[in-house]
Amino acid sequence: MSEEKQTFVQRLQSLSEVDFDDVEDAEDFFSRQAAETAQANLSAQTVKTSGQASEPQDEGLERWLSETSFDGQLAVDVFQTSQHIVIQSTIAGVHPEDVDISFHNDTLTIKGLRRKPVTIPEEDYLYSECYWGGFSRSIILPVDVHEDKIAAQMENGVLTITIPKKETADSRKIRVKEIPLT
Repeated sequence: MSEEKQTFVQRLQSLSEVDFDDVEDAEDFFSRQAAETAQANLSAQTVKTSGQASEPQDEGLERWLSETSFDGQLAVDVFQTSQHIVIQSTIAGVHPEDVDISFHNDTLTIKGLRRKPVTIPEEDYLYSECYWGGFSRSIILPVDVHEDKIAAQMENGVLTITIPKKETADSRKIRVKEIPLT
């Protein structure tokens, strides 16, 4: 015997027969998720030595990690006006002295370090989503610029870099003169 194929309405009606006693309470679900996330973060960041967890990583290791290719990618907005190229990025929590901006071969590079303000034991975290550590971004500029006039400022956690464009010579039509043969 073959079963009859259910209509869409019949399938929807069968959904109403769900036993909600089997559905996990939302609060229990999120508590379990938070505990699993905290445990995963703790496991990933704790270095085991002789069966015991080591102390939090020292500043030298943090500096080494920030100088390697493990840097976070910095999100930027790049736009142009008639006279400038403007680069903006949100770098809230970063001190101006922890930001390095350089320009070389038509490429502007932004590097920095977002320092964790306080040390909180990993087991106390419910969620740990913020990125702390080094970040960098290189942007190839599409036009010639005055590299000696690049300016940067930070306001309300937004870094704005203003790069003046070099003026391009307007194209003009050159008339060819005919020289008579003599």
